[in-house]
Amino acid sequence: MAKDKIRVIIFAVTVILIILFWGKIAVFILILSFPTPYILAFPFLALIGIGLYFIFNK
Repeated sequence: MAKDKIRVIIFAVTVILIILFWGKIAVFILILSFPTPYILAFPFLALIGIGLYFIFNK
């Protein structure tokens, strides 16, 4: 169940990034995250999410 939740979160973040950046960053994340365990990719996505939060809330 936990892995499914992580997959949903990664998918949701990727969709948001596709909408915001026309897929350039999202494709990069997909390439990085799918060959590796999801747990290793999750902190990377979290850092991007935090970065986007600060960029859009200046």
